[in-house]
Amino acid sequence: MTSGTTLQDMNAIASKHDASSNIVDISGCDENGRSATKDRKRALVASDSEDNDVLDLGIIPESTHRDGSLYRNTHSWKRDYNVDDRSETRLPDPTDCDIRNGECIRHRPNRVLQIFSLKLAELTVDLGPVELYGYIAVRDYLDTLRNYVVNISRDDPILVKQGSLIDMAGPKRGIDLISTILVEYDMRIKVGEEERDDYQLIDGVTDIADLGPWNCALKKRIQGDCGAVDLTIARVDDAVMANIEVAVSEVQSSFHLRLRCFIGGYNEGIRLFNGTVGESRHLKRSVVAVVDGSTLVLKFKVASGPSSSVERCCSFKADTHGLDTREIKTGFGLISVKVTWSTLLTVYHLGYTGSGIFHKTGKITVIVGYIDPEFINGHGPSAESDVYSFGVVLLEIACGRRPTSRGPGQASAALLAAVREMYRRNQILDAADKRVDGEFDMLQMERLLTGLWCVHHDPVRRPLVTQAVDVLRSHDAKLPVLQAVRGFGEIHSLEGQAYGDLPAEDSAYLHETTYLSATED
Repeated sequence: MTSGTTLQDMNAIASKHDASSNIVDISGCDENGRSATKDRKRALVASDSEDNDVLDLGIIPESTHRDGSLYRNTHSWKRDYNVDDRSETRLPDPTDCDIRNGECIRHRPNRVLQIFSLKLAELTVDLGPVELYGYIAVRDYLDTLRNYVVNISRDDPILVKQGSLIDMAGPKRGIDLISTILVEYDMRIKVGEEERDDYQLIDGVTDIADLGPWNCALKKRIQGDCGAVDLTIARVDDAVMANIEVAVSEVQSSFHLRLRCFIGGYNEGIRLFNGTVGESRHLKRSVVAVVDGSTLVLKFKVASGPSSSVERCCSFKADTHGLDTREIKTGFGLISVKVTWSTLLTVYHLGYTGSGIFHKTGKITVIVGYIDPEFINGHGPSAESDVYSFGVVLLEIACGRRPTSRGPGQASAALLAAVREMYRRNQILDAADKRVDGEFDMLQMERLLTGLWCVHHDPVRRPLVTQAVDVLRSHDAKLPVLQAVRGFGEIHSLEGQAYGDLPAEDSAYLHETTYLSATED
């Protein structure tokens, strides 16, 4: 698929959202997805003046760190997002460019989540400024390892008061929003000598889907035991990544520097740095999502004291590739800016090994099963690849099975192979989901054949999306006739490469698979 939701069984995550992105109808939870039995302190010391504009993010049940429930393998989403792996993401930028007429046709803008700010919105403990530590990280399907937004050790906490922004250390790379992402957090307030004496601010996992408003800033709230943290986020479509590096040199005297970033179309700024510079240094590298072709503006506010300050700006035009530099001279020193443009890696230009639902190359983890094997083996995205993915979804819905399998002795492409074989034997109705116990419309179930048509091994012979939808909707639409064709060794090889190195018994199973060819009546 070139964009949109990755289609997979998400159990506790999928199909449980209302229009406000809150988790709903989960047993044992209130309307915001928080545990109904948890004794949360409600006597707030104060509240933010913009509460009416903030929507609560629900907490997924059995996802907290302190009681260890997050690491109990009780839900499929925990396995799908590899929550047991606490390593940090280290995906590289794409380098396999295909330049034609001066433009790269391989690396395209993406759908990305941008986090503008984190704010300590509420406290239920009257401590004044608090010492805060812990982490907030994002996991996406491009790479399910932690992409830290905040990561603060207990030995070096930050001092924050209610209503103040929390400095963000990340993310380290763009946050891919081709599907639902997880936001994992464990933030605490240091109050004693021992960790067991500390207060839990927020703890758990929440999810943000790709369904919802795009290209506008939204305010979300994570509620916790001792307060709440607000996130300002945006789902940015057609985004490229700006890798921002800032160095300060030729420092004449100590000065205060505040650096904010503004991306085209948004009034909200992203605070990249706020502190004192006393010597030559490099500031932290920042990664920001910017709509392709729009403008990125960096604003530097330089001051020697509270009453004397000057602001300097520089701007850049967003692109998929390239490098821009600027120099800003001040009376305190020289500020050098480098912005490198890139796109996120996508499933269409990654290598794959392994088996099961996730295929990995080094640190890269990608869902397969819905992706056309042609593209996993070197081709690019197209309308035909979207049709293939659509066909897999039709088969998954009708059969009640994942397109891939983890079971022993089963091939990664077991669903397609099984349905093809049932069709060859004229037993296509046997492919129906066993849980419906035979209670279905036979004509509708026979239209399962449309899914087989969409996953035709030859992309040219797949239907248009409009053709497939016509067959599904109309009782009079002409169904395709698929003839069994054996001996397609090259097809087996292609699927075998796409779905990973299979054990010998699995390879033999795929080798005997019946491949189908559409013919005219």
